[in-house]
Amino acid sequence: MTKLNNGFSIDFEKLSRNRTILLVGRNWALIFLMSMLILFSFLGKNFFSLRNFNNIILGVSSLHLLAS
Repeated sequence: MTKLNNGFSIDFEKLSRNRTILLVGRNWALIFLMSMLILFSFLGKNFFSLRNFNNIILGVSSLHLLAS
């Protein structure tokens, strides 16, 4: 904890924890998707195949059209 000239004190450890929580809170969906990508790339035999990407694009395209 650091004491400032005006009598206030700053706890840098608490401040850094709050920034980390805010960063995770704002980007939780991206963090979740990246962790799923890493997990399935290790568990799936043909996860990075062209056929799999084609199936993903075909499956998501109808949802994209409905959402538009």
